[in-house]
Amino acid sequence: MAMARHTPPADLAAAAALDARGFVPAPGEPLDQLRQRAAAQTALSTTPEHTLAQCSGLAFAKHERIPPLHLAAARRDLAKRIAADPDWLIGWYSARSLPPGAGAVTWSTKHGVALQLHPGLRKCARVWSLDRQELLLHEGIHAVRTPLRSTRYEELFAHWYTRHAARRVLTPLLRSAGDAVAFALAAAVSVLGDATVALPRWLWLLAKSPVLAVALSATLRLAKHARIRRRLPAYLTAQGVLPQHVFAVAARLTDAEVDTLSSSSAPACLRTYAATQHATSLRWRVLHARFL
Repeated sequence: MAMARHTPPADLAAAAALDARGFVPAPGEPLDQLRQRAAAQTALSTTPEHTLAQCSGLAFAKHERIPPLHLAAARRDLAKRIAADPDWLIGWYSARSLPPGAGAVTWSTKHGVALQLHPGLRKCARVWSLDRQELLLHEGIHAVRTPLRSTRYEELFAHWYTRHAARRVLTPLLRSAGDAVAFALAAAVSVLGDATVALPRWLWLLAKSPVLAVALSATLRLAKHARIRRRLPAYLTAQGVLPQHVFAVAARLTDAEVDTLSSSSAPACLRTYAATQHATSLRWRVLHARFL
């Protein structure tokens, strides 16, 4: 049986302080690496644009930088939602390299993470269906969760607090650009089958099968997301996590942990479960110290 790793109080306090700044320990990440990552990210946020373009490929201009006032609003939202104030957030308003149809994106490089928002949001808080404050919160959650390397429920968490019900439910279905491409191809094959004259019935049914498969996958994913949104907060609350910290704990979980804690076979005692993770996880030692 593995012995629980002892973390000196000073080291645990240092890790908790970094976590409170939005530096969530990655799975298996020791304190010295966490400190190095925090130092690199902090340096990134103070690097001049011309140097930044050379070292990380983030080729944005100084005048495109997101003003501190806008980032301060995002930091207040993040402090309220996930109990973290990422004072290192950096980003730009630019259309350069922004994916088609996207209002924002989070870039992850070996030097750290950075945000990019639609340039129209620099002067206007809302552009079409885009909301600056909501997008900054959305991308801020991505930025904080990036080290977890857990993408299955990334959009579910990032859209957790959106004011648009349809976006909250439907957007997490598209976990990546590949999902959107798969749906577009399936729809194209289906339409092509309808447009083809005198197509044998078996071939017409075959043309419909991709879009039916995508629809079935989306339905199952919707049901799973609904279950997680219902069960995970209920479980954490029942285990004594304060209401204001429920999402903060949930947002620090990996995909596998989300599955475990939202299932019908979730551990009877969260604190006992956390204690079993202490031997290998600085993140769980911090979670235990801050929220449990």
